[in-house]
Amino acid sequence: MHAIVSSAKSNDPGIRKPAPGTFPSPLRSRWDKAGAAELLSASYWFEDLPKPLRDALLDLAEIRDVRRGSVLFRTGDRADGLYAVLDGDLRVFAPGENGERLFLWPLGPASWFGGADLADGEDVRRTYEVRSETASIVLFLGAAQFRTLTSADAMAARAFAALMSGHAAQAMLLAAEARATAPVRTARALLRLARVHGRAVGEGVELRIAVSQSDLAALAGISRQHVNELIGRWTENGLLTWKARRGLVLYPKRFRAPFAAAAGRIARFTGWM
Repeated sequence: MHAIVSSAKSNDPGIRKPAPGTFPSPLRSRWDKAGAAELLSASYWFEDLPKPLRDALLDLAEIRDVRRGSVLFRTGDRADGLYAVLDGDLRVFAPGENGERLFLWPLGPASWFGGADLADGEDVRRTYEVRSETASIVLFLGAAQFRTLTSADAMAARAFAALMSGHAAQAMLLAAEARATAPVRTARALLRLARVHGRAVGEGVELRIAVSQSDLAALAGISRQHVNELIGRWTENGLLTWKARRGLVLYPKRFRAPFAAAAGRIARFTGWM
């Protein structure tokens, strides 16, 4: 998979796994399990679960604060549980050469992650890293609670297997995208960001997070200079606007003609990150 390396090292000693609840969080005060249920019930996978299973999952899970810059888990950590993003900007990295990190894809509200490793036993290690770019809130289902839920209920086991199958399909899509042309990879990265972190603004979708051209270059696996050239061309063609104060506004409908296939795949699979 193509990716551009982040400048930080994966063994950065200044970043530690957060201790939930040990610092005041304005985000945390806005979230309880009823709010989590409302968000997740309108999103992929969770919305299709029977209500008793949704209720059981929420009952066993806990809501956690994540400090900006914190690491939820690193490559090589023991798989500790399943996560769902409630608020914030989290990012998935893979290890690169010389301790560098490769930015693979974004995680936003209603994204589930971390569960695939739980199906392989009690001493499985993570193969990627998740960091929080902003202060964030997650719903966390611990590994022990996950096993309690799935061992007692065959329907729950099948439901989690479906989630993991979806994540595997997403990974295959990302691997296939690595063979696409640079403009197509960049367009798909933009569409994915818009779907995960966008809000409607007139005919466009404005990103609710700060994204740099370097971030976009990492997701597309091309140079920052190439991204700059593509952004300039697409701005002239009215596909997007990118201003320092306003940020990035994408016009997905205008992308449909040159990147129709990308838009369709993103719409189908972006939830399964």
